[in-house]
Amino acid sequence: MMILAVAFLPLSTRVIAVQFRPDWVTPWGWTEAAVPIKAFFRRDYKPSGSIHMYVKNEGRKPLKLRGALLDGEALPVLERPGPMGRAHRVVWWRLLPNPIPPEGVAEAIVRLREAPKGAMRLALEFEGGEKVEAVVEPRLPPFRIGSVGFHSDMRKVFLCLEKLTEGALSIRGVYIDGRVVTGRARVLAPRFFKGLCPIVLELKEPLKEGSYHTFLVSALDGNGKEVMTASTVRAFDGFVPLGTYGYKDFDEFARNGLNTYVCFGRLSKRDLDALQMLGMRGISALDEGGGPVREIVGHPALLAHYLMDEPDVKDYYTEGLPHSQRVGQWAMEMERRAKVCRERDPERLTYLMVNKTYKPANWFVYGEIPDILATDPYALAHGEEPSWVAEVTRTAWEACRPRPLVVIVQAWWFEPKDKRALERQRFPRPPFPGEERQMMLYAIGSGARGLVTYIHCTERPKGGISHGAGEYPDLWAEVGRVYREMETVAPLLSMAHPANLAKSDEPNLWLKTLICGGEALLLVGVNRACKSLRHDFKIKPLKGVKVRVPEIPWLDIRHAYLVGEGRFKPLRVLRERGDILVEIGEVEVGFVVLLAEEPELSKRLSVRFREVERRRAEGLLRLWRVRQEERARYAFLRRIIPARYGKFMVVGKVRGGYGIERKEFWNPTGEKWNGFAWYTGNPKDREPRGAFWEVEITADRVGKPQVFLVCAHPFRGATFRVMDEEGRAVVVREFSGPEGVYDFEVTFPRPGRYRLEVVEEGVGSKGCRVSKAAFLVPKRALSGL
Repeated sequence: MMILAVAFLPLSTRVIAVQFRPDWVTPWGWTEAAVPIKAFFRRDYKPSGSIHMYVKNEGRKPLKLRGALLDGEALPVLERPGPMGRAHRVVWWRLLPNPIPPEGVAEAIVRLREAPKGAMRLALEFEGGEKVEAVVEPRLPPFRIGSVGFHSDMRKVFLCLEKLTEGALSIRGVYIDGRVVTGRARVLAPRFFKGLCPIVLELKEPLKEGSYHTFLVSALDGNGKEVMTASTVRAFDGFVPLGTYGYKDFDEFARNGLNTYVCFGRLSKRDLDALQMLGMRGISALDEGGGPVREIVGHPALLAHYLMDEPDVKDYYTEGLPHSQRVGQWAMEMERRAKVCRERDPERLTYLMVNKTYKPANWFVYGEIPDILATDPYALAHGEEPSWVAEVTRTAWEACRPRPLVVIVQAWWFEPKDKRALERQRFPRPPFPGEERQMMLYAIGSGARGLVTYIHCTERPKGGISHGAGEYPDLWAEVGRVYREMETVAPLLSMAHPANLAKSDEPNLWLKTLICGGEALLLVGVNRACKSLRHDFKIKPLKGVKVRVPEIPWLDIRHAYLVGEGRFKPLRVLRERGDILVEIGEVEVGFVVLLAEEPELSKRLSVRFREVERRRAEGLLRLWRVRQEERARYAFLRRIIPARYGKFMVVGKVRGGYGIERKEFWNPTGEKWNGFAWYTGNPKDREPRGAFWEVEITADRVGKPQVFLVCAHPFRGATFRVMDEEGRAVVVREFSGPEGVYDFEVTFPRPGRYRLEVVEEGVGSKGCRVSKAAFLVPKRALSGL
């Protein structure tokens, strides 16, 4: 590594490390569902990589980046929101944080479209004239940070280093943001054990939630030369998401042991308040401008902002480019959105769900952009065996590490109307419970730090029926059982690093080891003798299974437990020929086994699980009572408002929608169609849709607050707007929430005719219900409501 520094003023910036991160070479072959790119992996895919430069600001003032160059060529800039629309040597890049605070460290990532053929020169130029450069050799570094995990108190941090090349290595120092913290680090295998070196950091003060930190580790190679590796990640409380997509059936999800809800749309403050009561968290879509929804910024129940769903699919539809250059066209837009989220909501994470288009390039291109990467290996839906989940998970983990990966597990089945399409399906059915458990364990054992099932609800999209897990009680029950088992060991999963330490003589046992901090290992096993058939799943139990684990230098394994729902079943542990032998016994589908030095760990985990269950039960009761109060209030207002304020009634019209009969709405006119509705799931819909009420405001009502009352249910959020005769907006207010009576205060500036609207405009899906009759009541008349 050659590092240069150039400055026109006294230098306050220096490069402390630089490395090339080559794409992991996947051992599996990949095919695509889309016919034009079916042979993408064989014909067009070429592994590439990314440059990582670490810069320290040693000055007293923040340093803001002005620009960056690679071999003298300026790096591309996104000219407008959306895809790049052209191919460039660099797919995406960023400096984080930017500006670099005084005494702070920043990470520059430059993602390349193709693997470089030789050394590269990366230069960063800062406002004020400073410039730093480094020459980067495109070679495999001797070691890397494979995982970074955080304890719930954010004082304890777990790093797991992986040795990548031959030759001796000895850990020399550990740094956070350029500060030496070696004295607070327990280096558990300083000369590496089986190619691994776990490190446990005990910090004086907890890290700030959502803050970015650069972890750097130095080592001496066999020639006494110092080598370094580093990574910048975001601190959080180690929460392990165990959730689902679907409708907002929060109480049902909580009863089944879920702790996360992922929403394709936007969560409201009311939604997050409910999740918080249940001990759950939510992942919410961005607003129309590609930023966080204002009312939920900083909410404690918000886990992450959903940058986009499946940008790799959007890449496929980028016109005017060969497919080899389409992948990553939306990457700079994803980084733009992530930047907006970081600026507006600095304590909350970002989440990006990447599909399976342009495999495996898609995972490596997008993997380092979000704080949480998600991917969806729907094995059975693609005609694959459940073990395919392990292949996808391992590849995606390599792409995003050391950041957490969430795997979306299939819990649905699409039944096409076309009988020929149905016949072509290898598995024309939803997963059986055993297959669901297999897929979840394959994901966890391969490195997933969270699981989300898709999907709980049943819907009828064009061309067939999407059957959700809620339609199959056996499947939904198994989802809950596995989630409760994972919740039991969630504090360990939050710091888990996947490895191949354990072995078994049973050829049909898929087996992985998770290194969980310095106090435990988890063994994850799956019975590969089980068979997925067209309409069946046959379980062939494995008998007398034993697992062999080498003696671990940092962990004196004396106890083994089969993990259950808040329970731990002791297993026999023997020592044999320098190894630890764990007698598992019969394995039906799969298992998770805890290995520990002392029994107190299992007791602490059981106590924690019971406390999680207790809080969840109390939250369910609280939420039921809150909802009862809301329903009672809505019923009261539906009755009293038409009775008291009938003379202030106005009757509306609809645009881009239709009339509906809605018994839950008031109906002072006695009409059958007492409401309006509009709905479209088309993400490209451009038609303005809404309802409007025209009123004549007389001089005696000018300057005096009036309140507009309407029954409404905005599915994704809507806008209330008051327009004057010249088409100028007097009031504009965004609103969202459940069905109820919504009130909007208006003060009219002059007499005349006004138009009151509930509208949805712009491009995208839309949906809302409103009552045909509404009431515009003087505010002073509403006392007592």
